This record gives sequence, C-alpha cells and structure tokens, in this order.
Amino acid sequence: RMTVSSSLSSKVETIDAADDGGRVETALSATIDYDIANNMVMSIGGGISNSDFIGTNRDDWTYAGNINFEYFLNKNWSFTINYDHEVRDSNLAAFDYTRHRVGIGAKMKF
Repeated sequence: RMTVSSSLSSKVETIDAADDGGRVETALSATIDYDIANNMVMSIGGGISNSDFIGTNRDDWTYAGNINFEYFLNKNWSFTINYDHEVRDSNLAAFDYTRHRVGIGAKMKF
C-alpha cells in the first residue's frame, strides 16, 4: 500500500521587536509512505520553503528531504531510523547552512 500526501501553506509571523518585523513564509512539501512489508513502513519526503523577512532585505530558501523506516515489532512496540537533509540558502551568507541528521527511536503504545 502506498499513500501520497502534500501540503502548501503561506503564513505571516509577526514579531514585536524594534529590529524585526516578522516574516512571510510560503512552503510546499510532499511525502510518500510505502508499506514494505506487513510490519514495516518506509516514508520519503521533501519540501521547499521561502521566508521573506519584513522590514529587511533578507530572503531565505530552504530545501529539505528525508527518509524514515518504521518497524512494528508488535501492537505495542515499534522502532524507527531516519535521515534528514536540509539546506538553507539565504541572500545574506551568514544565515546559510547545510544540516544532516540521523535518528533512531523506539515507541511504546499502551
């Protein structure tokens, strides 16, 4: 079984500070969930967002991708492993970054 989902959003975040007027953020993302086996799900996702800072000339583009595996041991326990990659490209170089994150986890439901 495969599930595809996506979202598009736009929001204005205001900040009550003398030197920061907030930002307008627009984002698009998509995720595909695929049942590899009866007890294992793989998820692949990605997104792009733009942050336009009010009152400044700063403009950021952020690109992200991820992959996640979840193994269901039984009805109470599942285990996850995931990898996330994110790049922010700003017109002000001090705000650029590239981030790689790896995670492992366990979930217990009762």
